Formats: sequence, C-alpha cells, structure tokens
Amino acid sequence: MELIVEHRFSEIVSWTRGRWYPESAIVEAIAGYPATLTTPPETFYNELIDAVEMEDCVEPSWNVVFPLWTIEEGRSDLSVELTCVVGDGPTCGSVEINAIHVR
Repeated sequence: MELIVEHRFSEIVSWTRGRWYPESAIVEAIAGYPATLTTPPETFYNELIDAVEMEDCVEPSWNVVFPLWTIEEGRSDLSVELTCVVGDGPTCGSVEINAIHVR
C-alpha cells in the first residue's frame, strides 16, 4: 500500500517480479484516477481486505482485493487485485498484481 501511495512503482514491479502488470499500467491506473492516494487507517487492514483462498493450487494461494484510500473520498472505488502465493516450493512465495481498477 505504501509503495502505491508514494508512487514507488518501480519497486512494486521489482517486488512482483513484473508479472502480469507492468509499471506503465500501474502509472496509467493511478494517474487516471481523479483523487489523491493516501495511506488508509490501521483498521482497514483487518476489516476491508477481501481475501479468498484459491482451490487446486500446488502452494497455498489467495486472490486478494483491497480498495485504495484517497484524501478526498476515504475508501475509494479504485482497488488493487492481487494473487498471493505462500510457500517454499518453486515460487518461494510471490505476489502478482492482476489489476488496478474501479470497482
């Protein structure tokens, strides 16, 4: 979340290994949204993140959707969709951005 709010997009791409969502797509999604991103309140992380475990995966995996937060709106309708894999197999744990979009 902090990397997105601080526009540290190249770090996001490095962290996600550039899978699925390149830096140009992140920049376009954030720049095209008409509000200023900010860090959400601490309760956000425990209450508003939607995580669903994916079935039939070799390693434990979740599809995670969370709304971004803006100064003007609070909880925004702009959200980030991720796939999170936990494990010490071939992926050694990974995060992939699947989309940044208005829900």
